[in-house]
Amino acid sequence: MESKQARFSPEIVAWYERASTVENRRRLDAGIADLITWSDLVRVAACQVAGLPVAHEIDFAKIHAEMGKKPVKKAPAKRTTKRA
Repeated sequence: MESKQARFSPEIVAWYERASTVENRRRLDAGIADLITWSDLVRVAACQVAGLPVAHEIDFAKIHAEMGKKPVKKAPAKRTTKRA
């Protein structure tokens, strides 16, 4: 068993791993080089709740909104070949 699963439930780990993916995509789009791990997000969330200073400013409301969106499904490509 991995150490992260020993301390946190699999659902919490999965949520924070997905949230770190969303946050890293936003940071890369903004030109910010920092890559945030799931454990960084847990640390920032705990500090925000406790009112302690944090190293990274992370907008969890925006992450929640982004994670609530459903992926856009693309229509299959149309075949234009003619059959003889």
